[in-house]
Amino acid sequence: MCALCLGLLLASGGVLAEPAANPGPDGAGSDRAEPAAATAPPGPPEVDTSTGAADESVRAGGLEVVDEIVEDGGPSADDSVDLGTSAEDLLAAYLQQIDAQQTLNGNYDSGVSESLAGMARLLEANGDHDNALAAYQQAMHIQRVNNGIYSLSQEPMLRGMISAYQARADIDNASRHYEQLHWLYLKTYGDKDPRLLPLVAEISNWHLNAYNQNPSRKGLYHLVRSHKLVASAIELVSHQFGGGTLTVLPLLRNLVVTNFYLADHQRRYPVGTEEGFSFRANSGALAEPLSQDEILVLNSYHNGRRAHESIINTLMNNPDASTLDKSQAMAELGDWYLLFGRTASAQGAYREAWRIAQGSPDTQPRLDSLFGTPRLISLRPATVVRDGPSAPGDATPLRVTLRINSRGEVKQAAFVDLDPEHHPELAQRANRELKQLRFRPRIVDGTMAASEDVPFALSMPGQLPEPSPTP
Repeated sequence: MCALCLGLLLASGGVLAEPAANPGPDGAGSDRAEPAAATAPPGPPEVDTSTGAADESVRAGGLEVVDEIVEDGGPSADDSVDLGTSAEDLLAAYLQQIDAQQTLNGNYDSGVSESLAGMARLLEANGDHDNALAAYQQAMHIQRVNNGIYSLSQEPMLRGMISAYQARADIDNASRHYEQLHWLYLKTYGDKDPRLLPLVAEISNWHLNAYNQNPSRKGLYHLVRSHKLVASAIELVSHQFGGGTLTVLPLLRNLVVTNFYLADHQRRYPVGTEEGFSFRANSGALAEPLSQDEILVLNSYHNGRRAHESIINTLMNNPDASTLDKSQAMAELGDWYLLFGRTASAQGAYREAWRIAQGSPDTQPRLDSLFGTPRLISLRPATVVRDGPSAPGDATPLRVTLRINSRGEVKQAAFVDLDPEHHPELAQRANRELKQLRFRPRIVDGTMAASEDVPFALSMPGQLPEPSPTP
């Protein structure tokens, strides 16, 4: 069956009647269970269901193939899986199976939901995200009818819908369905159950990635939501396991990254100002108070520093933490200071990290790994790669050698692959990118030191020009 026919079927309710409205994360809306005798419009007339069941040979030869694709990781958000000429046959087999199941067991049989979900995975694998969304929605509606609106049996469908919305670059709807999934977990487990933790970490990271794709003023929502989710997860871990547990470390590091993004948002879009007028500077009666979100942005540096300090305290008070872990955490606090121009504070943190590393039985290798060469400080998805053979995506690594001062700033760059005289615009753009980077400087006897001839690879979009011929 053609994709257009399938789309018309789903849109018109040919597989199932139109589902009720989704309940939101706040519980708004409801689904009432349909009676078992409820009927739906008949299945597609072009599918022969005279046998009363789907063709099992087609099922064995095709439908399970789609499930294997999904179990192996599923399609990416941007790529479709080439299912060859069998795609339409598989779709026809799914529709035949669904029609047979409805005829034998009714429209709200759980097997219909499973078949719809399988068909949705096939549609998504073949890049038909719109029809996949419709099929996932129908499958989820059946789960609600059978198991209730709070049932986690909806999770596979919600995740499928999130994937489809991401493939369509529909960030708002993907976010809304993530919130619905979180709401289901809260309704199922309560807000003190550690089974919430993996999902909270997943959603928080997704919000950070969503912001990174489009760091607009409106994107502050993603950062605030990420911060609140991680803060609630840290509170949950502390409640369940007490202080000093290493379980909290990934969450604290996530909080560091979130606060870095908040600080970067403040740089891009200063809060508390409108058309050059600062509400914070106005103490008069007409001064407009800052919102809680704006206060969170303004406190991002201090909150990030406190998260680093919590990481250090957790490691220092846990006997299972290694010397290298403690030294690394202290060095990362120095990195935080350096990113915000607190050079003196950074020097103090690096000196302490150096001292801690000296307590290791293999002191020199530890010191070399942490401080032997300058290390790029980056808390966002990297736009640069260091000494890498290739760069992510369509970017090309432009090799350079750097002179880095004791404050971790790039003072000079020499191009290996590029002649600046023949490609001045590209060289200028690369230099601007390099000037924005900050490195953890080389540390010698606990003191920040400059470095010469540091190899580095800067990712540049597209293909670099061919080297100019040597005269």
